Amino acid sequence: MVLVITMDLPYSNHLIPPGAPFRLLTHLFLFLYSTIMVFFQAPAPSTVAARNTDDLRALLSIKAHLYSSESSSLWGSENQTMHYCKWLGVKCGSPQHPRRVTSLDLDSLNLTGQISPDIGNLIFLQKLNLSGNQLHGYIPQEFGRLSNLQFLILMDNAFEGTIPIGLANCSNLMLLCLDGNKLVGEIPVELGSLSKLSALLLARNNLTGVIPPSLGNLSSLIGIDLSENNLRGQIPSSLGGLVRLKYFTVTSNRLTGEIPSSFLNISSLCEFYVGDNQLSGVLPSNMGNMLPRLQVLQAFSNQFDGPIPISLPNASRLEQIVLCNNQFSGPVPRNIGMLRNLASVSLCNNLLEAKQDEDWKFLTSLANCSNLKTLALSDNMLAGVLPSSIAELSTQLAWLGLGGNQIKGNIPVEIGRYINLNRLLMGRMLLTGVIPATIGKLQKLQILHLNENQFTGALPSSVGDLTQLLELHLDQNSLQGGIPSSFKNLQKLELLDLSHNKLDGSLPKEITDLASLTRYLNLSHNSLIGPLPSEVGKLNNLGTLDVSENKLSGEIPGTLSECQVLQYLYMQGNNFQGVIPTSLSSSNSITVLDLSRNNLSGSIPESFEDCQHLQLLNLSFNDLDGRVPNAGIFLNASLVSVIGNHKLCGQNHELDLHTCPNQEFKKSQESRRVVITIGIVIPLVIVFLCAIRLRKPRNKISLPLHPLDGSYQKTTFAELARATDGFSMANLIGGGSFGCVYKGVVNFEPKEVAIKVLHHHRREALKIFQAECKILRSIRHRNLLKILTACSSLDHNGDVFLALVTEFMPNGSLDKWLHPRVDGEEVSYRLTLLQRMNIAIDVASALDYLHHYSGTPIVHCDLKPSNILLDKDMVAHVCDFGLAKFLMRPSYGDSSPATSHTIGIKGSIGYVAPGDHLFL
Repeated sequence: MVLVITMDLPYSNHLIPPGAPFRLLTHLFLFLYSTIMVFFQAPAPSTVAARNTDDLRALLSIKAHLYSSESSSLWGSENQTMHYCKWLGVKCGSPQHPRRVTSLDLDSLNLTGQISPDIGNLIFLQKLNLSGNQLHGYIPQEFGRLSNLQFLILMDNAFEGTIPIGLANCSNLMLLCLDGNKLVGEIPVELGSLSKLSALLLARNNLTGVIPPSLGNLSSLIGIDLSENNLRGQIPSSLGGLVRLKYFTVTSNRLTGEIPSSFLNISSLCEFYVGDNQLSGVLPSNMGNMLPRLQVLQAFSNQFDGPIPISLPNASRLEQIVLCNNQFSGPVPRNIGMLRNLASVSLCNNLLEAKQDEDWKFLTSLANCSNLKTLALSDNMLAGVLPSSIAELSTQLAWLGLGGNQIKGNIPVEIGRYINLNRLLMGRMLLTGVIPATIGKLQKLQILHLNENQFTGALPSSVGDLTQLLELHLDQNSLQGGIPSSFKNLQKLELLDLSHNKLDGSLPKEITDLASLTRYLNLSHNSLIGPLPSEVGKLNNLGTLDVSENKLSGEIPGTLSECQVLQYLYMQGNNFQGVIPTSLSSSNSITVLDLSRNNLSGSIPESFEDCQHLQLLNLSFNDLDGRVPNAGIFLNASLVSVIGNHKLCGQNHELDLHTCPNQEFKKSQESRRVVITIGIVIPLVIVFLCAIRLRKPRNKISLPLHPLDGSYQKTTFAELARATDGFSMANLIGGGSFGCVYKGVVNFEPKEVAIKVLHHHRREALKIFQAECKILRSIRHRNLLKILTACSSLDHNGDVFLALVTEFMPNGSLDKWLHPRVDGEEVSYRLTLLQRMNIAIDVASALDYLHHYSGTPIVHCDLKPSNILLDKDMVAHVCDFGLAKFLMRPSYGDSSPATSHTIGIKGSIGYVAPGDHLFL
């Protein structure tokens, strides 16, 4: 009997996870199998004598390899009292073989252990489902003996090793589901012989290599899911011959090249997922005509360019168009509203244009899409006045993103009709006028971005009605007046940014009642007056507080020490008076403290010497007096600034301090003691060092105990050696005067990483290592290389081992692209004008962040093409901070240049990058 399945699977109208339709496909196959088994299953024998010896022995062997935490063992005492066909998950019977096991279903039983090789003795097995457990080890090659197997489901376990080639012998296999494991190696070419296979699900593993063209022979294939692996190469054009294919996903791999034109022959295709790869080229202009059943098109985060196919509206069943993070250009198709079932249009971060009124007609046409829930157009080149039709879309709209465009005009009052909206992203544009009070009707709103516009007028008190709000970004506008007391109703707010406006009045105590504030509260660069309420101590979970550049006065509340997780505290540029609260030094969390440019008096609390977490302390330009402590953080002049306090004195000359009174007299007395002490101690030290030298080899440099804080994954020399195959030359990807860089795979990161090993014999190695750790752990930006962890240990020879583990940048350095090496072959590295501009913008963004937004300004000191790395999307990342320096800003209004503790030119010999070094 032949069963033909031709039905569409349901799915959400929101962004569908790549594997979702295929998991539904798995359940559909199992349901159909169970239904068929009801008709064909024969009654199970009830006596032990009726047992089949081979099947019984196989089941007992399987039991011996599996364990369950929910019971003492699988198939415990029942194997002595009942026939195995009645055991949990076991089914027997067919008209020809009523006593043979045909189904073994042990789904989600919290099992551990491995699959016994004796599974191959269940030769009549048709279905095996072990999904949703914690099984590990290899998938046995003995599966190749199960010629009757139709359904093999091992998803969501921890199986390792490669996919057994023997599975190609399971000629009746209809469903092969291995996703959600730790499988490695290549997809066996031999799987292309499974002529009855309808679904191939291999997602969420660590598979490598290319997609075998032989899969194009699977003429019965309905669904294929290869997402979230490390596959490379091109999508084989042979897959265009799968005329029954409905579901195709290769999301999150490393695939390159163009989409094969042969895919236009698959008129049955319903869902097409190719996002998060390195695919390029244009989408076929006739795509909408050739794929009439297409419902989902996801091609985000690739390198596609050219126009969005104007034929897409002809694919009348389309519900999702997700093309974000590419280089699509030109206007959005004007008749896109013909797609009446459209639920999601995500076109953000492209080069789409709207220069004339005609180009905005797509927005008017979208009013016909009554199911539209997502419209994401942020970060394009849309310009002109915001059309009034923005308020005529479906009231089902949950996500509206227009930010990062050159759009002018006002927000219409009709915005309040979108009662289902949970994200409104309209920041970084040219909007003017007032924020309409009707915005308070958006009761489900969670994220609101109106920052970096030109809004004027007062903050509407109706914002306080948005009780579900998590993030509120209103910074960098021209808003006036006070902060409404209605903000006290925002009890779920995690982030509030009102900085860079013209707000005045006092800081309402109601703000301090927002215990939900955890990420940051930024009120800087306004004209707020009065004291900082002592109730600020109730913000127990706040990570960053910035009230700098206001007109606040009064004393600094000692209750700030009650903010138990506060890391960054910026209070500079105000009129705070009185002494520095000693309680601030008792904080176990503050990392950066900036109290500069106030009217603080009194001495610096000596207890600051014991602040273990403090990494930057700026007390400059106050009226402090007395002795500056000479321990702890004060020993590192690059981490402390006390300039502009003319009454301070101390011993640390790097801080440019006067000598304290009576200090010279004390020095003369102490010098005599020192001479006597040296005469006694030095001989003892020499004897002690000689004894130590005989007992223990001496390391070349001392080890830093904690290169990074506890939030980073710890690693060891042994693990990094394994990750790089013993630091083999095959994994070497770069090198310099201070170290070598290898690529490898570590346990705590699913993708390849870069491992920078510093030469321990270089005297500067430790200094550079500590400098990079200090800089990288304090900065976060999309155009800076992200550090994953660091290792400070000893290698197998007992020598010091210093290494940094960072993201792996597959496209190498900018230097390779600007100055390619020709080795008898055609040079393949070429940058387009657009890529060059984007890289320049990326580097400028990174420097802008380092110089102005990273807390204390940071100067890179060695910016050059080889220190600019390119990821898979050709996004630039600045790296190598071994020579970077913190830069102390001058006093507000002071005409003197910025100062740092860097003297002379730093960087590579023969190269000085002009932009970055201007800050030295």
